[in-house]
Amino acid sequence: MNVNKEFVSMGENVTVSVSAINNAKTGKQKLTVYANNAPVGSTEINLEYLEQKTVEIPIVLKSNGLNKITISSAPQLFRNVFVQEEQGITNNIVIEKIKGNSLKVSILIVFLLFAGMLYYVRNKLKEETPIEAHDHGIMNKHAENNTSDLKNKLNRKMDDLTSKMKDIMKKKGK
Repeated sequence: MNVNKEFVSMGENVTVSVSAINNAKTGKQKLTVYANNAPVGSTEINLEYLEQKTVEIPIVLKSNGLNKITISSAPQLFRNVFVQEEQGITNNIVIEKIKGNSLKVSILIVFLLFAGMLYYVRNKLKEETPIEAHDHGIMNKHAENNTSDLKNKLNRKMDDLTSKMKDIMKKKGK
């Protein structure tokens, strides 16, 4: 089940698309659309055994606020449609763009919230006073571990291991 609009003005048509499959005997099935547990539209479909059909049911929502749309045969599935009064909505270009791109607007809002949090945290970190750490010989250890010293240590280790391997090979050869 799907609805073609999530935000509508009072009296505006909403189309509910329902996909049905017959896994029982051939016959007619009545589908009723409910808005907040009150029937707002229905249709009857004829399905053969294992036939699948998608039906569009036009409805008009008349109660302001959030409307929970359900279908008679599957009340656990629902979609929410928000209805508001028509005053000033139809002429506002920004609202029209938002109505058509609700997913993009949601992503933008999440991004702006995340950017605002990062900005806040960054400013808080700038305000903090730096921590004074005492040396305790850390700088001297760093100087000992430069790349040329590491290379020399690795070469000595390789020479040592090579000589040990040669000794082992000589003992096995005897």
